[in-house]
Amino acid sequence: MNSGNKPDFTFYLPDNKTINMDSKFPLTIYMEISKLNRDLEDDSLDEISRRDITDLIKSKNKEFLDRAIKNKIDETSTREGYISPEEDTVDFVLMYIPLENLYHFLLTSTIGAKNTPVIQYAFAQKVILVSPQTLMAYLETIRHSMKLFSLQTDTKNILSTHEKVKNEIRKFLDSFDETTKKLDQTVKAFDSLKTTRVNKLEKSFEELDEVNKKLSD
Repeated sequence: MNSGNKPDFTFYLPDNKTINMDSKFPLTIYMEISKLNRDLEDDSLDEISRRDITDLIKSKNKEFLDRAIKNKIDETSTREGYISPEEDTVDFVLMYIPLENLYHFLLTSTIGAKNTPVIQYAFAQKVILVSPQTLMAYLETIRHSMKLFSLQTDTKNILSTHEKVKNEIRKFLDSFDETTKKLDQTVKAFDSLKTTRVNKLEKSFEELDEVNKKLSD
């Protein structure tokens, strides 16, 4: 990976997978909005000034969401090396929001002409927004999901192997039964041969003895 495209953070997951996180968040416009909100709390403001500040906040919010946030999501999702199956990354990337109040603001905001929820837009771009409080929870959830997936895969392999072994055992038992039947038939034929031939031989010996006896007399 080019050093210029190196992720800010890389977290290691089960099965030698990794997930990358971008933490360079554009705060300039948001800080301007925060200042305007503080100005709006001034009780000495007249109605005209209050309305002007309110309109400016709305304008700044739209600029912040439709330009800064959207561009940041798009940039994060397409940045080289952040999502790279060849380098064993998962199929999405984390985008770190450094302030909890900003994170909650984004959770309830929309973006673009279609008023798409920010979270939904980010997810469609394979970007998951995380905050200081939610980062570890997301990582644990991802790790657990991957372990579960790995376990399910192992279970499927075990079941598949079990089915193959079961089929081979069934074939062996069928062949064994067939061989046993043929062996039984052979034994019966041998017993029949032994009984019949022995009886006939014994009778022949008896007849010979009888002839010898007559000749002796």
